[in-house]
Amino acid sequence: MNNENLIYRPFNKVFYVITLCYAAVYTLLSFILVKFDMSVRKTVLLVIGALVIVYYFIYKYRLSRDKEYDEMYYSKVGGFTWWYELPLHLCNINMFLVPLGLLLDNRYIMGFAFFIGPVGTLMAILMPSASFNNFSILKERMRGYYITHFTILFNCLLLVTAGFYHPEYADIFPIVIVGILLSFLIFVFNMVLRKTGIASNANYFYTVDPEENKILEFFKSKIPYSYLYLIPLFVIFVPYMYLMTFIVKIFA
Repeated sequence: MNNENLIYRPFNKVFYVITLCYAAVYTLLSFILVKFDMSVRKTVLLVIGALVIVYYFIYKYRLSRDKEYDEMYYSKVGGFTWWYELPLHLCNINMFLVPLGLLLDNRYIMGFAFFIGPVGTLMAILMPSASFNNFSILKERMRGYYITHFTILFNCLLLVTAGFYHPEYADIFPIVIVGILLSFLIFVFNMVLRKTGIASNANYFYTVDPEENKILEFFKSKIPYSYLYLIPLFVIFVPYMYLMTFIVKIFA
């Protein structure tokens, strides 16, 4: 199980194999989907979205029975509770935003998922906590963590490649405002969970603590206040979103 050839960490051989396999599958899927009408494309994306949601909760249930993970994490927060495993982080919230945006045909929801979702998932993939780094990819918690994050990442990108969302410069400011407001609401939710004792270490969206995320740790070193240290991240999103919109317009 711990054969060095199967150990996963960012930018090692296993990382590149997984990334290339996912990229190949989704590139092929994009080429296939464009041959069908929009209703078929939407059905395919909704089915993929539903499957990853189901898998997420199965994975989290299995994680609750992982003794090694219990020692590494749950024992420090008072034991397993679903209040710590809600899909409200910057990455996994997009499991729901992608299908919701499709069902409502809402460009701002899809835009948030396209612009922000890949950033959130890449932060999780490239800067994993110690529990999900330097272990065999065959470990159940490692499979679950990376299957969900890589699938969410490419589902967000598929919104554009399958033709459902076409980025516009006018979308950028509203999406940033939505991100700030959403993160603030989640910060309030975290504080309610903490103050009531339901989940005294709740930290969705990393609004209270960076939790080993190097980028957020840097921001918090400059702005040592909960939630407020996230604001620079949204400022950085603006030029990134302009660049992504520019690139899509060139190749679309």
